[in-house]
Amino acid sequence: MCYAILFHASSLVLLQNMMDYHAASNNWNHASAAVYDMSSVEENTNKVRQKLIETGQMDRLKDLMERRLSEVGWRIDMMAKCREIVQKNGSKTSFEMLFQPLRQVGKDFIV
Repeated sequence: MCYAILFHASSLVLLQNMMDYHAASNNWNHASAAVYDMSSVEENTNKVRQKLIETGQMDRLKDLMERRLSEVGWRIDMMAKCREIVQKNGSKTSFEMLFQPLRQVGKDFIV
C-alpha cells in the first residue's frame, strides 16, 4: 500500500514537473512580448496536452521521461524523500503531505 502511494505521488510529481517545464518554456519564448497574456499560455498548454493525448504521444513522452529520470537516479531520490516523510509522520501521512514538499524537490532536481 505504501509503495503504491509512493509510486503514485512520484508519478504525479513527474507529470506536474513536465507541465511546469512546458509552461516555463512557453513563458521564455514569449518573454519579449510587450503584453503577456497568461490565459493564452494556459490555452496553448491545454491544446498541446490534448493533442499529445489524442495522438498517443503523451504516453510515449511519459515513458521516455520516466526512463530518463530513472537513469539519472531521480526516482530513487524521490522515493528516499517519500520514505523520510513517511518515517517522520508515520501512519498520519497523507497524499498531500507527500506531494507538496516533493513537488519542489522534484522540480529542483530537473531544472
